[in-house]
Amino acid sequence: MSSNGTSGQVGPKQSKKPHRVFRQESAQEPPSERLHQGADSSGYQVRMESNTSALYTEKAGAANRKAGTKSRPSKRARMTKPVAAMTGTQVKSVIHSRISEAERENMGVEAAHRTGIAGERAVNETSRLLKNRLRSHSSRSVRIQGNTARANENAAQVKGFAQKQRWKRRGQKKARQAAQAARTAQKTAVTTEKTANFVVRHPLLTLILALLLLITGLLLSGMAGAATLGSGLSGAVTASSYLAADAEIDKAELAYTEWETDLQLTLQNMENARPGYDEYRYDVDDVGHNPYELMAFLTAVYGDFTYAEIEDALRGIFEEQYTLTTNETVETRTETRTVQAGELIGQVRTTAYCNCAVCNGKWAGGPTSSGAMPTAGHTIAVDAKNPIVPMGTQVIINGKRYTVEDTGNLNANNSDIDIYFNTHAQALAWGRQSHAMYLSEGNSNTLTITETREYRILEVTLTARSFTNGIYFRMDEEQRERYSVLMAAKGGRQYLHSPFGEENWLPYVTAYYGFRVMDGAKDYHKGIDISMPQGTDVLAGQDGTITFAGETPEYGLTVVIEDGTLTSKYAGCSYLFVSEGQEVKAGDQVARTGPSLHLEILKDGQYLNPLFFAVTNDYGAGPAYGDPGAAMEGGSYAALIAEGEKHLGKPYVFGASGPNSFDCSGFVCYVLNHSGVKSMGRTNAQGLYNMCTPIPPSEAKPGDLIFFTGTYSTPNPVTHVAFYVGGDTMLHAGKPVQYSSFRTPYWQKHFYSFGRLPVSG
Repeated sequence: MSSNGTSGQVGPKQSKKPHRVFRQESAQEPPSERLHQGADSSGYQVRMESNTSALYTEKAGAANRKAGTKSRPSKRARMTKPVAAMTGTQVKSVIHSRISEAERENMGVEAAHRTGIAGERAVNETSRLLKNRLRSHSSRSVRIQGNTARANENAAQVKGFAQKQRWKRRGQKKARQAAQAARTAQKTAVTTEKTANFVVRHPLLTLILALLLLITGLLLSGMAGAATLGSGLSGAVTASSYLAADAEIDKAELAYTEWETDLQLTLQNMENARPGYDEYRYDVDDVGHNPYELMAFLTAVYGDFTYAEIEDALRGIFEEQYTLTTNETVETRTETRTVQAGELIGQVRTTAYCNCAVCNGKWAGGPTSSGAMPTAGHTIAVDAKNPIVPMGTQVIINGKRYTVEDTGNLNANNSDIDIYFNTHAQALAWGRQSHAMYLSEGNSNTLTITETREYRILEVTLTARSFTNGIYFRMDEEQRERYSVLMAAKGGRQYLHSPFGEENWLPYVTAYYGFRVMDGAKDYHKGIDISMPQGTDVLAGQDGTITFAGETPEYGLTVVIEDGTLTSKYAGCSYLFVSEGQEVKAGDQVARTGPSLHLEILKDGQYLNPLFFAVTNDYGAGPAYGDPGAAMEGGSYAALIAEGEKHLGKPYVFGASGPNSFDCSGFVCYVLNHSGVKSMGRTNAQGLYNMCTPIPPSEAKPGDLIFFTGTYSTPNPVTHVAFYVGGDTMLHAGKPVQYSSFRTPYWQKHFYSFGRLPVSG
């Protein structure tokens, strides 16, 4: 991420006041210090415990059954029909019915249930291929594809990985020596405990995995394969879940965000660290990474890792991703400018001379180049070949008025002006001096000056390689398969229900967890900011007690819910529905959003990244087209283009908001504001997309915005934005600000959608 929250980047966030200290954090050390402590540092050894939250406790079904149904078997009784006597359709029907019972009691059940149904379709479509491979006794399962985002592919991935793991374990068992039996038993116990903990925390995900594996087994080999589904479920749960302790996950993500923040501060402070240059040129790529990719990689490769174990490898990935270089160059430039009477001509180097033979040689005692005899306090000379001002010009030096009446070989003596004195002693006493020289009021015309000088330039280049590509080539085929499953399941470590029901709020995140640059300094952001439409209902993410409901200096209206282990904070609200001491259930309405909801999660006093530990409802859906309203009028469009063209050629700098440099969203926001087309704050590319109504390419009009995805690593689907100007052309902050065609292979590969901003506002 980026600096969190700009675009195209990611850019400076709106300033937040200092974070309020709640009692949970009173004894917690600053994260930057804890990161650099040893493995025994307190606060980082808290591992995930089983059954720590009431969020995932399923209510007893028997308590909810109505009386007077003796003639009709209960749902539980009907499920005891021998599985062998059921058809595949009957089995699916019973399991779906069981899931439906829990839809109102478990986190995201309805949405996840739909995911399972989509997975069934994927299984049906691939069953023939799987059967053929089984007939050939191949030990290779269906390979999970490297880039999966849709839910109907996730089921095939989980099945393929679980099946492959079973074959692998069988082969290892045959080759294992007797001396390894004890270690194997110990490892099995640990795996069983992790699986049990996962099932307690995530009954829904467990049920979905069981459903997918059961249906797959029925399709592949009838009921003969059902006996192996239990072990397959354990492998599938392990394959789709982060294995490291919460504190270790937090350390790894914080470290990477801190390194990225330090890199941005190095760029920001370059001119103070390397002073003395006439010009600084920046060619800076985007800074950021996708936290889900980072954690899926670490889990796939290292399993139950500790930060100490993976720190060197993590640093290696960072150094491969980013390369910062500087290069000093010198340019000789000839410049022409106009000076009005009374204005500064410039700082000049002066020497002195007299009319003696030492100073003038064979011209000693004679007139000046203008024909006039030299006069002390009046006559000055300039270089004959490259005069700083023309003959006859009147100037002010050190408070005295002089007239250019003479010339000489001044450049050879590293001098701009030679001042005449009556005696050689006076000239020697003057020596060499530097003074400001002004155009005297006595000149009737303006002065045009042509100067040739050298400019020292520092070129600063930050090259950011693809984070995704970098980690891909560090994994083998099996690790890539598991990586894909982890990306689809988002680690299976969600302690908190979604604060927005079934709404996918991930695209609305404008500031991420971790370190970032804020007001020119490093800042630890302990949560995430979600810019849902103002007035959106905020729902409790957990069962618990309201321990705070009121105003805080830093975030305004805030709600805090605690259950003894888990704490969730909802800040920046516009209205509160609860009061302190009130008991709430997950899903209860507690507040309404203001401009942005600040969400924090703590477990046993440890801050956690809400992206990992809260349900996002992100199913990877693309743009949903709607009624965009009227297109931009001609006058507004003309003002937009006129403002945008003022900045053509200006450099791209990640996080920059103008006017000397821009990133993509900084440029769009600046032009919209300064053209008078729309008054708005600074946001990133995803934020601009969230303000728009998505439209298909056939309806795009000049003045609309065009969005791109995947131009750098971030959880947001939208990563770059430009103005659409008609045809195949866009105006954007590329490298530099320029007109470009979006029909090139690169931009077509990353195209996401067109969007139209509301005309007013």
